[in-house]
Amino acid sequence: MDKTIGLVQLVLIALKVIGVITWSWWLVLLPLWVGIILFLIIIFIGGIALAVGRNEDVKERRKEMDRMWNGKHGEDD
Repeated sequence: MDKTIGLVQLVLIALKVIGVITWSWWLVLLPLWVGIILFLIIIFIGGIALAVGRNEDVKERRKEMDRMWNGKHGEDD
């Protein structure tokens, strides 16, 4: 997929430079921006998932610490 987007990007730039298309540069560079935006969205979603996962881990550790401090070693609540 990356190679396809890269190839499309190169073709669009070449067509713009030789004058075959008269599109604005932001349209010509759109495949590049789409790739960057998709990457940032994936990083953002991954960060949210990581934060939620850590929150659950923290809750579990707090429960374990409460069990230890209250003398409930291995007992179910």
